[in-house]
Amino acid sequence: PQETINYSSRSNETVTVEGRHDPCIVPRAVPVVEAAAAIVILDALLASGRFDPEKTGEIPEDSLD
Repeated sequence: PQETINYSSRSNETVTVEGRHDPCIVPRAVPVVEAAAAIVILDALLASGRFDPEKTGEIPEDSLD
């Protein structure tokens, strides 16, 4: 059990979480890093203007230099 606050009723409450909750991210590290890298790369392409998702969704060859 863990003490917490209910913001709606503004009262102290106790929460009990049941089930398996694994705090270790090691088994999920590779997909998490791949997803974060993909987001950063797409953000950089969009910010540079080299990628226009409304056209073909492809990166022009001349912008890969």
